[in-house]
Amino acid sequence: MKISYYKIFLCGIIAFTPLISFTPSNAYVFSCDDVRFIFARGSGSSLGADDESAWRTSLDKMFRGTKLKYGFYELGATEQNGHKYPAAAVNGSASGFLNLIGAAIGGGDSFTYGDSVDEGVAELQNYIEKTSKACPYTKFVVGGYSQGAQVVSKAISKSLIPADNLIYAATFGDPKIYLPEGIPRQGTVPEACLGQNLSNYRVYAPNCRDYDGILGSHRPYEPHQYHDKVGVWCHNDDIMCSMKSNLDDHLSYVSDNLYLHASYIIANKVAEAFPAETISGASTNIKTNQDTVIMFDTTDSMASMIDSYKEEALKLARETFAKGGHVALVEYRDLHDPFIPVVHCNLDTCTLHDFEYKLAGLQAYGGGDSPESYLSCVYYALNHLNWHQGANKTIIGISDAGFHDPDRNGVTKEMVIARTLEIDPVNLYVITPETGEYTEITTATNGAVFSSADEYSTSTQYILERPIAILKNASYYGLAGDTLTFDASSSTASTTINHYEWDLDFDGEFETSSTNPIITHTYSSPISGIMQVKVVDNQGYSSTMSANVVIAENPEAPATISDIVAEPTDDNTYRVKFTTQNTEKTLVSLNDTILGFTNENDLTISNIEYLSELTLIPYSNSDTRGTSNTINLGVSPRPAKINFSSLNIDPNLSDTNISITGSTSIVRAPNSGKK
Repeated sequence: MKISYYKIFLCGIIAFTPLISFTPSNAYVFSCDDVRFIFARGSGSSLGADDESAWRTSLDKMFRGTKLKYGFYELGATEQNGHKYPAAAVNGSASGFLNLIGAAIGGGDSFTYGDSVDEGVAELQNYIEKTSKACPYTKFVVGGYSQGAQVVSKAISKSLIPADNLIYAATFGDPKIYLPEGIPRQGTVPEACLGQNLSNYRVYAPNCRDYDGILGSHRPYEPHQYHDKVGVWCHNDDIMCSMKSNLDDHLSYVSDNLYLHASYIIANKVAEAFPAETISGASTNIKTNQDTVIMFDTTDSMASMIDSYKEEALKLARETFAKGGHVALVEYRDLHDPFIPVVHCNLDTCTLHDFEYKLAGLQAYGGGDSPESYLSCVYYALNHLNWHQGANKTIIGISDAGFHDPDRNGVTKEMVIARTLEIDPVNLYVITPETGEYTEITTATNGAVFSSADEYSTSTQYILERPIAILKNASYYGLAGDTLTFDASSSTASTTINHYEWDLDFDGEFETSSTNPIITHTYSSPISGIMQVKVVDNQGYSSTMSANVVIAENPEAPATISDIVAEPTDDNTYRVKFTTQNTEKTLVSLNDTILGFTNENDLTISNIEYLSELTLIPYSNSDTRGTSNTINLGVSPRPAKINFSSLNIDPNLSDTNISITGSTSIVRAPNSGKK
């Protein structure tokens, strides 16, 4: 189900009039925000579109109920000293550039995209500087998607945002991403694939070969003054930032909850900057990332105990929601009962009210033989629920009996265990008097079996307060003889991490233990599988994280382009020829404007009015991007539209639009921004 987001803009204007002893009855006394959240949308998107709404909603959830004063601004909402970000469309639609082009290409609008980015950078710089003059103690968090991400990364790369005023900058699907650890090396694999020398700002980039965006890169991506203040999110096969060419992955940052994932990280950054303002209850942690699925057996034999189990399930749901987590409710019965699993409340949209209502409606009915259809229900939940990136993931099965193996559709215990590991992983817990039946499957997934609701009630803390295990890489790739580095140093715990356990040979057993969160291992021959790390705190609570490992015999031959020749055929038309190897298709861009894919090696480029840069990007048969090549076309330089080094910041702040919830007009209050 798609989430709808709603956005309200309520703006006021700071009036720089002499302070007087009374406030007009229709005025709102202005108090500067602690934090202003700024977002830049993607190409062709309207203001308040899904990505901005997801950004705003996720962050609002983190800080709602705290003492933090915060507000939101979207680039393009108002003009800032003559600059207003248009988020210019690419080829008229989000998917236009994926259509294969022929041999004749028009380059007349090739500067539109770059001008749009520059307008966004100029508006961002003006807005931050003007707001800072009005509110010198306000800090900023900036984010951007696609073209908007390029706006953010260009501003950071050019050091146009005062580092002292910036808490964090997050980019999503940036076509100018730069991850030097992913750069291919002759005859071997990138350092990132070995888990080595990972960028400090690499938050979510599961493809270890990612290094440049589709339009090149901003370098440096994180200048030294912004250390630990930048984070990148590049979806698995996102055509804009990864080494693959999947458009769906570029369009699914909202549906795959990556803005929500970012909000947990941003919340901790803000909490470090404003600890007093972000206290919620007795804890300084804003929210914790938890996915808790409660799975009920409702066969007739559960009638005598279902009510007591409902009480415990509701307690767990309340605690999970209170910590900022997500809950789902799933019902199942017997293999021989004509009843397939039902998701009554899913992880994306379930509220406490929804959960309580659906839980109350569960009734014990039907069934067949003694074992139940537990395995097929777990497998269904694993494959159909929208699990959240970075969350501690838990399925709690509640039943009075054992399970069929194999189950419906041939699902086996081994299939369920393997699938839990693929989802980074999911830990399985069961409440049942038949404890022996479930010991193997819960042990293999770092879960536990509880014999009664009373015992389970005392173990809720174990589930919700266990550490969050994090691996720097989601996947690893190497050649036989390579040494891989596994890094779990980003893992967190509410107390102190005691030690780390490692399964490096993919057999499900944690054969190695260390107090160091970083460990290396050499693979002497080709092998593939899923490695795991178990993070154990000083209370004995633990969680696991997994990653896919592939050790190959030989590296894949890359797609290449060479021997590019450009010949003018008239004043503004060029014929471009080039040679390819191991290449299925070539992506063509001109001055950062993507023109499309082609299967041709002989192109005619027209309408070249100014000096322009043509970029050719090869993709292999396995849909992996090779190294791009560029060539200049045209002669006369294009006049610069914006000079970022000498922007004229208007000292008159009367057009510094500030969004204030519920305000109709604003009068500046004495010392409003001072702590």
